[in-house]
Amino acid sequence: MRRTFIAALILLFLAATAYAVGEPAVDFTLKDLSGKSLRLADQKGQVVLLTFWMTWCSACKIEMPHHQRLYDQYKDKGFAVWSITADTPSDLPQVRSIVRRHKLTYPVLHDSDSRVNGLYNPRSDYPYSVLIDREGKVVWTHVGFKSGEEVELEEQIKKALGL
Repeated sequence: MRRTFIAALILLFLAATAYAVGEPAVDFTLKDLSGKSLRLADQKGQVVLLTFWMTWCSACKIEMPHHQRLYDQYKDKGFAVWSITADTPSDLPQVRSIVRRHKLTYPVLHDSDSRVNGLYNPRSDYPYSVLIDREGKVVWTHVGFKSGEEVELEEQIKKALGL
């Protein structure tokens, strides 16, 4: 009985880990900070980086300028960044402040009920990144951020763009 319980826990843990590379990305619709709805399926043909973050996450804020630089560099080649926060509605002024401070020009989406976070980032790791290729498949995921890891991200983006 105990082995069955342990095996069930292991399977549950594995099911709740990072989104599997090679799987089709699950479609979703979220609103940006101005209230405009954006749907992932509308990005087919683009390479999309989903970045999950929270206002309390210092590593999230450190990686934001790298995402902005990559967005600026590759957006004309078919690259998009969608920044997703599951902060509470009362934290939205702080979210907006962070967006202004980092001069983010890519969409920042509010996952108010953590539904999308639950699909892609069920362990609620922050920061968490998911790269989706032009065909809509997950090609890379990454938990956390340390200086220098933006190099690997850029290589993954270039690979997905065919550069």
